[in-house]
Amino acid sequence: FFNKFGIKLVSATENLEDTPVGRLIENQLAGFAQFDNEVRTERSVSGMIAAVKAGRYVWKAPRGYINTGGKGTTNLDLDKPKVVRLVRKAWEYIDTGYAPEEARKAVTKDGLQSKNGEAISKSQFHRMIRNKVYMGVIEKFGLTIIGTFKAIVEPELFQRIQERLNNTRKNMPVYKKD
Repeated sequence: FFNKFGIKLVSATENLEDTPVGRLIENQLAGFAQFDNEVRTERSVSGMIAAVKAGRYVWKAPRGYINTGGKGTTNLDLDKPKVVRLVRKAWEYIDTGYAPEEARKAVTKDGLQSKNGEAISKSQFHRMIRNKVYMGVIEKFGLTIIGTFKAIVEPELFQRIQERLNNTRKNMPVYKKD
């Protein structure tokens, strides 16, 4: 790619020449760098899978939770009581008959914000009410594990809302040709 544009790669630590031997060494160094990156990726993913199997959530905490623990022991803990109450209230609004958009507006009016202090967007809200982490379940890597953290929403309420969301598809009009 670089040769096509007349660009020459110069390394401060390796004396690479534009000769057959220099190109061979350059290719070997690139191959070892790729191998090293793939081994690190494999170890990282294996560690994350082990953490998930142990019930730990090792990604950025969703709204209502905070990440706790140090290196290698990350998990979720409940955020401030007001935030947790407002997050739970989103499911309660939908359970009492609010449409998802009405529930989003209501909890936003009550004070629920994204972590950067802005109003929760429609897409953030829909991801939130579909996220099984809120009922204490981690679904990653093809695994479904009950987490070691406290659920914000009871599983029964969460499931009721999911059924309701799945059954609220817009009915498309049927057009008939006479």
